[in-house]
Amino acid sequence: MICWNGQCRNPQCVEESDCSCEEKKDSGFIIEKYEDIDGDANRDSNEPGLSWKFEWRRDEDNQWYAYETYDHNNGRGGRVGNLQGGEQIVIREIMEDGWHATTPQEVTITLEDRSTTTVRFGNKRTKPEVTVAPTPTTLPETGSAGEQAVTASLSFALIGLGLTWLRSRLTQ
Repeated sequence: MICWNGQCRNPQCVEESDCSCEEKKDSGFIIEKYEDIDGDANRDSNEPGLSWKFEWRRDEDNQWYAYETYDHNNGRGGRVGNLQGGEQIVIREIMEDGWHATTPQEVTITLEDRSTTTVRFGNKRTKPEVTVAPTPTTLPETGSAGEQAVTASLSFALIGLGLTWLRSRLTQ
């Protein structure tokens, strides 16, 4: 039997049931992370889930626990359970370069008794700054300072290669 829409079902025929699912006895939460493409702080159907790192703790202690969401799981992480109804949980995202938050980066939730709370965090991609170097409109004239510097550099390089070759012949 599997739990399907709040009832125990036979996996081969989910429309039929001869029992009801066991009621949850603990409280917990799930974090969902999404790319907020339009930046409105609400997850729309076209906004994909993201892999992301979070930290969470019980409000009364200072022990932080790691938590991750996964893009292949629609931006959801695993359920954190075995908590008590009424407990306050602090959750914060760990920001990454190239993104800005469209929802608060840290939230405090109060767990409901025998329930799982889903907490959603949205981020919008920031556009990278693009710097374009100006394109020269004319080439340097013959005999310019730039051309003379290039010619001098090439001359010294050729002299250096010649001396290296000569030294190798004399040491043989």
